[in-house]
Amino acid sequence: MNRILILVDHKRNQQLLVEWLSQRYTVVQPDAEDSLGSRFDLVILDGTALDRHWEAIATKKAAEQPLFLPILFITTRQDIGMVTRHLWKSIDEIILSPIEKIELVARVEVLLSARRLSTELESANEQLWQKISEQQQTEAALLRSNHRFERATQVVNGIIYDWNIPTDVVEKSSDFEGILGYKHAGDSYTRAWWNSKISPHDLGYMLAQVESALLRDSNFSLEYEIVNASGDYRCLWDKGSIIRDEQGHATSVIGFILDITERKQAEKERAELLLQERAARVEAERVVTRLTRLQTTSAALATALTPDQAARIAIERSIATFEAEAGLLLLTNEENKWLKIAFAQGFSPIDLQDLYAYFDGNPSALNEIIDIREPYWFRSTTTSQQENKTFANVIPVLNSALLLPLLIEDRTIGFVWLLFLEQKEFDQEVSSLGIMLTQQIAQVLERTRLYEMERLARADAEKANEAKIKFLGIISHELRTPLTSIKGFSSTLLTSDVKLSPERQQQFIGIIDDEADKMRELTEQLLQLSTLQAGALPIQLQLGQVNDAISAYHVQLNALAINHKLALDLSTDLPFVMLDTIRIGQVLTNLVGNAVKFSPPQSEIILTTRVHNEYVHVDVSDKGSGISLEDREVIFEAFRQLESRPTKGVGLGLAICKGIINSHQGEIWVAENQLPGTTISFTLPIAREIN
Repeated sequence: MNRILILVDHKRNQQLLVEWLSQRYTVVQPDAEDSLGSRFDLVILDGTALDRHWEAIATKKAAEQPLFLPILFITTRQDIGMVTRHLWKSIDEIILSPIEKIELVARVEVLLSARRLSTELESANEQLWQKISEQQQTEAALLRSNHRFERATQVVNGIIYDWNIPTDVVEKSSDFEGILGYKHAGDSYTRAWWNSKISPHDLGYMLAQVESALLRDSNFSLEYEIVNASGDYRCLWDKGSIIRDEQGHATSVIGFILDITERKQAEKERAELLLQERAARVEAERVVTRLTRLQTTSAALATALTPDQAARIAIERSIATFEAEAGLLLLTNEENKWLKIAFAQGFSPIDLQDLYAYFDGNPSALNEIIDIREPYWFRSTTTSQQENKTFANVIPVLNSALLLPLLIEDRTIGFVWLLFLEQKEFDQEVSSLGIMLTQQIAQVLERTRLYEMERLARADAEKANEAKIKFLGIISHELRTPLTSIKGFSSTLLTSDVKLSPERQQQFIGIIDDEADKMRELTEQLLQLSTLQAGALPIQLQLGQVNDAISAYHVQLNALAINHKLALDLSTDLPFVMLDTIRIGQVLTNLVGNAVKFSPPQSEIILTTRVHNEYVHVDVSDKGSGISLEDREVIFEAFRQLESRPTKGVGLGLAICKGIINSHQGEIWVAENQLPGTTISFTLPIAREIN
């Protein structure tokens, strides 16, 4: 098991490191008697420990050469200057605290993997040089013991041969049988027999080199494969020296053959180790790059203050982290019934239009993926981990995609969907990175959502408080005015020393009656508004027609518009609706009354009914000064009176109308029209089953 030496003066950091790493590795405590003198594979230290122990650690690191002894330095952003001062001390890895456990373990494992590869490479080199040393010693012994084969004994123990070219007979040493396993009745073999055992891939090359050497050279050196008695191929090094007669003709070849199969295997293994080390280094760099991007994402997400900012940063950083072509953030709606697009990047307008059409209000889109709890990838539009072909085929150009669920306390709040134009395969490391990324995104989205809810709640509370203060002011004023009149005139009537004529008394009594009616009307409006806000206003819905309700209140409407021209433009084929005739009559009288207040005398007021889509549409239009666009948003709020339209009253009429129409599942608004004049419109849904 790998041993890790922890030299961290910060007690809490030391405790966390021991707790996290002791589950997987042997942890050497810094207070051990000779901790720096013991064996360890990795040292973790912070700033103060670096200054105190560096000479001992540097000595240890130098003694380990050529083995790689990694050093991991932990610091904070505030201490980053200390890191710069110690860069010359060959710190191998730097991490900034605080850091997640999974990231720390990943970095530690990368450094330990490099340590293990270094150890394996050093062991392989030692074995190789040991073999080469033994072969060289054997070669020297052969040179000393046998002068006849002096030229052939430049290599270590193998097969010594003497090839008589005219007779094509090869005499060989006694090692022949032990090395290749062939048994022969005599001591000689022919060169033709030897050639028959050479690998067909090497035979042509070997014969050409030997023939060339026989014609011009004094020796040759070849490597080729030959099949042994067991049928296995062995790699041989053949070094020969050519003996020539006085005329220069080649008469014999004295040579030495070495079985270099193990050496070739060691070279191959060494090359593979080098490739593995290089691959590990590349992988480590890739992990560091992605972790750096993850840190950048964390820093960017920390700046998000609103859900929209968090959604934009989440997709931008996800695309950068995974090098995707496009990304989409999908969030579940409040009822968790379907997905809505919070942010999209990298899509064409046509694809984006298709996405909105597919996801918005489509429960089946959520049902396809709601059970996905881990990173999930689509390899193509036709092949994926599961049969989610409908979802995968939303974008026709999809070659591969990564779907990352966003979880808060095991509750799915949405998904990050990343698209790639090229075919990709995602491994466990990508999955782990995706989990870490989405954990951060989900937490930030939840945090900004709660912040937004708190902000809206605070705004509503402030608005409610302002409304309450305004309400108290308006009510106190509206009640005080009639009460003052009632008190004043009633006190005058009750005074015995004041003599009033019967006509004067009747006038005072009439004023008292009018002021009492105003108080009663105000009280009724307040009761209706509070009942509407509590959802307790009795609405008696019955099957009927809007024109019938208008006819029932025609007398009251004409009485209100006695100084105006009330015109009716009623459609004769209106469908049935579900309505409370009394409440709709109340809405009509209120709207016509407002039109009378805010339009010139003798001007026209038009009441129109018609059918539009699935609703009966009612308009009340006047020729007054109109309502500005900004005022249209607030005119239906309680106690709202427009400065541009001063009048008596407390501003409850339109708020009550809105509550009544909403109770009928309809809508009411200020319609767009050309000035002068105002049109208030409301709708009632058609009773489709009856019609």
